[in-house]
Amino acid sequence: MILLLLQACFLLNDLGLAPADSALVAADPVCSAYLTCVAAVEPGDLSALVDTYGESGSCWGDEATAEACASACDSELDALREENPDEPECGGTVPSEEWPFRDGHWDVSVTGVGEDSCGAPDEDTLATLSYLVEEYGMSFSTDEAVFPDFRASMMLLGLDCTLDGDEFFCAGDGFDGNGAAELSGRFSGETHAKADMTLGDGGACFTTLSLALTAKE
Repeated sequence: MILLLLQACFLLNDLGLAPADSALVAADPVCSAYLTCVAAVEPGDLSALVDTYGESGSCWGDEATAEACASACDSELDALREENPDEPECGGTVPSEEWPFRDGHWDVSVTGVGEDSCGAPDEDTLATLSYLVEEYGMSFSTDEAVFPDFRASMMLLGLDCTLDGDEFFCAGDGFDGNGAAELSGRFSGETHAKADMTLGDGGACFTTLSLALTAKE
């Protein structure tokens, strides 16, 4: 895979599309993260990759090339993380006690309801939705996850999540596979969090719930 990436970048250089001595676009941080990981697990490949993906590399000559390179770095970094899950320089798997929250089931209470994008929500629908959210709660899991990514689930929803300090953002498909669900909030210690959850129908309508979450003992 690395060979193919380098061949593609060499071709761009030959065509004059990505001058190595003139970085016109800021290097994407994901490529810096990728190079840091490569230095740890595949140091023999680093020099050639720096010429391409480094801050003054050939990737950053124009927007289109930069976007393609950032996408390639992201994919390659994901692959290296899967191959080297315990390497800190690649993100590394962090033990559960070092995450800012506790794995397992969390109780959820609805503390507020926002007006949805299509007008006032139907009261019966909201009552049912609130009941389901509170009845089923949530679960957070860092099993087989690579920091800062983790998983969450609520009712039938599986959500892909990421951390930024103690703040988190999760997203996934809605109940019918066509809608969308998003969850954003902040952990307050390992056992408490507040979040806003947005459920959409795949069209223009969505409903937002404010939630309080507490980890079960």
